[in-house]
Amino acid sequence: MSEKYLIFGATGSIGSSLAEQLVNSGNSVHLVGRNENETKNISEKLGCSFTIADVLQDGFVEKVKNDISDVKGIAYCVGSIDLKPLRMVNENDFDKDLINPLQESDHILISVPPINGKDMFIERLVKNNLNLQNLKWLTYLSSTSVYGNHDGAWVNEDSTTNPQTLAGKNRLNVEKDWLSIGTKNSLPVQIFRLSGIYSDRYNAITRLRNDQKFVVEKKNHFFSRIHVKDIAQTLYLSLNKSLNNDIYNLSDDKPASNIEVVKYAC
Repeated sequence: MSEKYLIFGATGSIGSSLAEQLVNSGNSVHLVGRNENETKNISEKLGCSFTIADVLQDGFVEKVKNDISDVKGIAYCVGSIDLKPLRMVNENDFDKDLINPLQESDHILISVPPINGKDMFIERLVKNNLNLQNLKWLTYLSSTSVYGNHDGAWVNEDSTTNPQTLAGKNRLNVEKDWLSIGTKNSLPVQIFRLSGIYSDRYNAITRLRNDQKFVVEKKNHFFSRIHVKDIAQTLYLSLNKSLNNDIYNLSDDKPASNIEVVKYAC
């Protein structure tokens, strides 16, 4: 059996888009999702293997192990702000299920937002003294919310970070933790800060069609966006180009106010 990229949360926007990008580029992929119909549909479309498993239940990795042996990389894309607190925060569940796959991988993607202000992967990495010396690429997906309010001015990777929200502050703290671990252990850690994510399924037009009106009208309140497929393409292109402690903003170059986006969608 050839080495495969293992994608948890394969039915989500980032997980499914990354899977499509990898498969279209000639890579082997194994999908893991809890929604059987959606996971099957994506696997049939892409022609890849899959496992139906729920990370909120015990032994989900054991199910995956029965379907896949050699793992080249892990993309953990199940994290959602709307998810209930993951049971994997329980150290026994996490340690038992993911230590070996993590140590065997040479590519690791983490898109899970901070839980209770902390990153569960960092906690288990330090606690278990994981050996990740085989790593060629470790990427953490953060958010441009770490920049905070710049009164409508442009920001880039060198701009001052001054998050105003709790989520932004937690993201920035986790970024610093990952970069510190990368420096201390000579790991190829890089940070991608994502702007407002949209997709073919979730965007201003579909929200209007579903009568989900949300308009923010503030002076000098502009934000940029990025399509989920552009995220997936960037992730793929970076697989063989990772440099230690790099930080990149993933965004378009057309910042607009919320009301401008809504008017355009109308």
